[in-house]
Amino acid sequence: MKKNTSRGTAACMNYNPLTMKKMAFKLTLTRFSATAFGVALLLPFFLWPTHFALFGNEQNRGRQEFLDPSAGWDTTITLLCRPLAIELMPHDEDGNGIPDSAYIYLYASDLVDNELSNYPEEVFFSINRMGEAPGPEAAGLLLSCPDTGLVEVEVYGWLQDSIVGACSAEVIVEDNMNLCAGPYRTGVCGYFISFKDFSQVYDVQVSLSGDTTAVVTTDSNGMFCFFGLEENNPYLVTPFKDTDHTYNVSLFDIVLISKHILGIQPLGSPYELIAADVNHSRSVTGLDLIALRRLLLGESTGFPNNTSWRFIDPSYVFPDPEDPWLEPFPESAYLTARELFPAMVFPSFAFLAVKVGDVNGG
Repeated sequence: MKKNTSRGTAACMNYNPLTMKKMAFKLTLTRFSATAFGVALLLPFFLWPTHFALFGNEQNRGRQEFLDPSAGWDTTITLLCRPLAIELMPHDEDGNGIPDSAYIYLYASDLVDNELSNYPEEVFFSINRMGEAPGPEAAGLLLSCPDTGLVEVEVYGWLQDSIVGACSAEVIVEDNMNLCAGPYRTGVCGYFISFKDFSQVYDVQVSLSGDTTAVVTTDSNGMFCFFGLEENNPYLVTPFKDTDHTYNVSLFDIVLISKHILGIQPLGSPYELIAADVNHSRSVTGLDLIALRRLLLGESTGFPNNTSWRFIDPSYVFPDPEDPWLEPFPESAYLTARELFPAMVFPSFAFLAVKVGDVNGG
């Protein structure tokens, strides 16, 4: 590479679009090309056929290297960075299934605005915190809990061991999952999903019993948690929901149940059979059709002897899938309290939810 040593400097003012603060810079002219913290302007044709660059401080000027036009490179190097917001992620360092740290790797290339930048494909990037010395090996930057908030970084473009461009950016490090809140808490967490489409089931009343008792309701994600429990102790969790009786229930469900009763098209899973057993008789008969018709016609507001939803332990294996009532299936489960990563919810158990009357999954 050939470095042009012919330079001129002049003081100027530049408006930084990232920080929206007025900052003083040095204007540095070079014969062939230059880059800036996000700015590169073309000089008039009667001056050198080049660009000029704005550098945020004096130390950047001494490091700048430029491409040799005799090598056939495009001599216009423009490097612009964009601001970014990133989320800290949980990590399980000891492999015990419980997250015990929070961090994320930010790569220099993630900050380069490729739509507004111009550089040869051979150029690679490094990243460092503002004011730290750059190095071609620093392709990424580790951000963790102490970095929550605003972090100012610099991105450098490299060709072999020479800097050919630079820009700066502001990075917002977020901890929306409260991974850095601490301290650890002990409890049980779980959630409810439909057996058909695995959609979340909210507003389920969940009761806890054991050496303590409590009741919570699942949130919009179908999740629940009980905290402040004794670690490694078992707790019985029992769900209940008897609302939204007509949810996902239609005439098509009546048709499918009728076909099952007539032997034309049997229902294909034990969960569908449980959904078809509208009157909780441990069988599917014409009485279930009558109850379902009355509900859809508005002649009743619920199911006789049954709740609107049934919840089943997913680990349970039906002895006979064609007869799910052969033995009582578990509608509650024992969960063991464990240490949970700060305020983050990591459900360890999922109940399968069956909407009574909905055999086709909506």
